Amino acid sequence: MNSINYVLGAGGLSPYDLEHIGISRDPSANMLKKVLYTLARRPSLDMLRNALKNAAEVKDLKTQLTRALNLDINSIKAEFHNVEHHRAHVASTFFVSPFLDAAILSVDGMVIL
Repeated sequence: MNSINYVLGAGGLSPYDLEHIGISRDPSANMLKKVLYTLARRPSLDMLRNALKNAAEVKDLKTQLTRALNLDINSIKAEFHNVEHHRAHVASTFFVSPFLDAAILSVDGMVIL
């Protein structure tokens, strides 16, 4: 929340000024790979419970954000977007670069082809 407040303050904006808000997490992305990975490792009940809780929290980003920043949920006009994690890495690199075209590689914990 501190980073969100800092960025908004640096831009002279409030959360109510935003039109789009993205989170670098899409619970439905790569679902088959996630399920196969999880089943192959025979997860504990706690691990499954935590994963489901996390997915539910990510799915309701608007409520989480408004609670954390003490905002009026009905006054937020921004559209919320879940962005696949690796694509978010790539976009955050490309969109701040001076290039019109670029080849970007994101290396993380899961291989996505």
